[in-house]
Amino acid sequence: MDRRRRLFLAAILLCMFMLPACDQAGEGSFSWRLYGFETHRFTLGGEEISMRLDTSGSGRYEVDLREDAICIMKDDRTIWEGGFLPAEEYAVLAEEILASEDFRVIERTGEDTPVFLLYCGNTGEDPTYAFLSGIEDSGFGAIFSAPPGSIATEEEARDYARRLKFVRSD
Repeated sequence: MDRRRRLFLAAILLCMFMLPACDQAGEGSFSWRLYGFETHRFTLGGEEISMRLDTSGSGRYEVDLREDAICIMKDDRTIWEGGFLPAEEYAVLAEEILASEDFRVIERTGEDTPVFLLYCGNTGEDPTYAFLSGIEDSGFGAIFSAPPGSIATEEEARDYARRLKFVRSD
């Protein structure tokens, strides 16, 4: 595994270990489900961030809030895991990942606070997908990665990434 990919994976691990410090499951956090959507509200540094998961379509989608990560599940299988970083750290990490020759942007949406879906495939290894999302008017960004082998195709990755939306809600 080359240096850049190790850097990316180390950054994802760092992100997951920082989640408890963000008070994601604190007293001010809550969630609700409506047909076709599951929404979670997190209190991060005095801000409220809403994460909305589109649960419509085939399969059972759900969110598992663990002590060290937010896990997005489909049919009891983790498809995304990650969390939030302060905006400054998010910007540095996103810039490093986007500049890496190992990753390529599959899809980009948004202008002021872009959302990126990235792909890294090395011969002999399972491809790695990553999802980076700026959060408009927020001091935080969201970074998620797919566990090896959890996403089979780029189209599947696009579908999973389009199901997640992050907004500042306070």
